[in-house]
Amino acid sequence: MKSIKVFISIITLTFFASITTAQERTLTDEQKTKIKEHLKESFEILDLSEEQKLKFKEITKKYVLQMKTLKNSNQSKSKKIQEFKTIIEFKNKEMKELLSSEQYNVYEETQKERIKAMKENRI
Repeated sequence: MKSIKVFISIITLTFFASITTAQERTLTDEQKTKIKEHLKESFEILDLSEEQKLKFKEITKKYVLQMKTLKNSNQSKSKKIQEFKTIIEFKNKEMKELLSSEQYNVYEETQKERIKAMKENRI
């Protein structure tokens, strides 16, 4: 059962990855500015090396585009939440490989704070 979920998740992410190229140009200037601010803040908080900065930026961009695609999809709210969790799970796996254990712990904490802020802003 778990392997089926993993397989479905991989297929879903492959689908999102295939459409992100087309979606890349659809980020608004405001969204691009927010991403740049997020990256700058993350670079400082996590004290990333130059090599880590490049990979962190690449990973972040890839998943931001997937999130935007998901947000604009016609899926039900529950399906979007499920997809959101899957995207975050895959992003976290990539970040865990990139960051040291200390950096990853800080990354997790800041991610939790951002998710909490997003939830509060929706109310």
